[in-house]
Amino acid sequence: MTSTLTVGAHPNLSGGPVSKKSILGIDPGIANTGWAVVDEDYEVVRSGVIRTYSRWSTHRRIQVIHDAILQVVESLEPSRVVCEGFTFRGVGRKEVGQFIRSAVSTGAATGAAISACGDLDVDIVAAHAWRARIGVVAGRRKETREVRKERARMAVEAIVGGLPPCPDHIVDAIGLALYALVGTRALF
Repeated sequence: MTSTLTVGAHPNLSGGPVSKKSILGIDPGIANTGWAVVDEDYEVVRSGVIRTYSRWSTHRRIQVIHDAILQVVESLEPSRVVCEGFTFRGVGRKEVGQFIRSAVSTGAATGAAISACGDLDVDIVAAHAWRARIGVVAGRRKETREVRKERARMAVEAIVGGLPPCPDHIVDAIGLALYALVGTRALF
């Protein structure tokens, strides 16, 4: 159980660096960290999920995420890296404990990604997932989270010409990369 870099829709890291301008999007999570490289033609070049297990110690999980992101950045040499940032948008009193646990673990995974990019002197910027989704699907902020996620998935599929079945972590990473490619301009 040493390797946890499981790769999704585009499994080959050995293809070397991407020849065109490309963006690496990262959707961090302590259990599953999605990543995707999208080139300037909106083509998903490679993508995958870094999986860790709850029975592992926290420092081992963080190290695995760090090492896997390091491997992805070294292999594919993206022009830019964008990682999902974290926003406090308020929770009810009953959800505070769960929110804090989620915030700490997501923050740890984000820190691992930032550290990996720092090791290679690659600039990394943060984009909030809800902003990226709004930027990709033209800003319907009052929709439910589930509706926004589904609209974002449909938009990503339309932009990149369809996706093979893949986890939401990869779709979010693709959305972040697309958002970084087009700036704040809505695509739909």
